[in-house]
Amino acid sequence: MEDREADQLGLRVGDTLTFSIEGQELTAALSGIYRQQGLQTRFWFEGIFSDGALEGFISRHVGAAYLDDPAAIQAQLAIADAAPNVVTVRTASIIEAARSLLNQGVVALALVAGVALCVSLLVLTSVVATSRARQLHESTILLAVGARLGTIRRSLTLEYALLAAVTSLFALTLGTAIALPVLVYLFKLPPAAPLWPGLLTAFGVSGACLYLGARYLLRRLRLQPAQLLRSGT
Repeated sequence: MEDREADQLGLRVGDTLTFSIEGQELTAALSGIYRQQGLQTRFWFEGIFSDGALEGFISRHVGAAYLDDPAAIQAQLAIADAAPNVVTVRTASIIEAARSLLNQGVVALALVAGVALCVSLLVLTSVVATSRARQLHESTILLAVGARLGTIRRSLTLEYALLAAVTSLFALTLGTAIALPVLVYLFKLPPAAPLWPGLLTAFGVSGACLYLGARYLLRRLRLQPAQLLRSGT
């Protein structure tokens, strides 16, 4: 039995279970508990019986044949003519349909991620542009009263680095809080996913925007303080 059902029922190896199959009772001993690894799907097997235990309840048989596409189609037509009550399904068609659906889902998620990334860039750029005038004004005053340009540069670099770290951690935390319920409850994926893509994206976007803002601000500081003060900034 799978570990999830066994834990929910409080079962241990050696316990005896009674199943009701087509109105008849079947008693079986639990000989092992297994755990699924990797992707969790809706087609898991809650319990696996020993060979021959369900022979008296089998009403349908399932078989598999490995054939090329032309031979598979001819075999389906021949089986349909000889035994109309036999259902044949081409695995290639099912896999192709599933691949098409997954590709459409990937494209949709990529578009959503791209829009979200553009919006975050615009928001972060507006924040940097709003704070730039204040930083330029304060840096100009510090230069006018005798502060060293190197000290101002180091303080601005530290400020932008801290701002990038805070915004990246906030984006990563918020994105994880939104993505985990979708992965676990909607897509039935394991939550133990690598965090490196999220870390690289968050720090890359924040670092790029703030680096460009810092470069522009430091380039403006190369002007004379009197000229900046006369410009009214």
